[in-house]
Amino acid sequence: MIYRIHPSTDKFLCLHIDGKEARKVLGENTDFNIDPSPISYRDQWKTMVIEFYDDDSEAEAVPDISMRVGKLFLSNKAYEVLKNLFDSYGEFLPVIYDGGSGYIFNCLELAEQHNAVNNQLSMHAPLNDKFSIVFDENKLSGIDIFRCEIDLDAFFVSEKIKKIIEMEQLTGITFTADVSHPFPPEFNMKTNH
Repeated sequence: MIYRIHPSTDKFLCLHIDGKEARKVLGENTDFNIDPSPISYRDQWKTMVIEFYDDDSEAEAVPDISMRVGKLFLSNKAYEVLKNLFDSYGEFLPVIYDGGSGYIFNCLELAEQHNAVNNQLSMHAPLNDKFSIVFDENKLSGIDIFRCEIDLDAFFVSEKIKKIIEMEQLTGITFTADVSHPFPPEFNMKTNH
């Protein structure tokens, strides 16, 4: 089974990657902070300063895993648990923040690379609140984490990864089998995560 990752409904600080900091690290022409495209940054990467903020939920804790605009933050604890499982699907980019350090996992694995998206049944029209992503799960067998061109902000994981994250009690995310909807109503999610 494939699951979509969502920010946890528990109170955790939200990830923010500042545009000025991204340009300082990657050069003036970068859109790293706002572009979810699967672009490798490993060769020009220097440790970047990221921030966490309270989205009016009175959160105080930095999560083990957080996501924003196609970037997945991993605390050092989450990195130790997931590094060997995620290594072949992207790159780990070191980051620091007030009070700690971790990594941005830049996932470069796309479902389309495996011809695993049914384009006739899939659509992503957020302005009309219409979402449908249909995967051929057989073609994604053995793929532990990936993204999809139809919704590059999203992350999808295997059941194996879901179980490991839950077993290790990594905080900050939750899972749904509804891979289509970026803001499932049952999670009462805000769109600014």
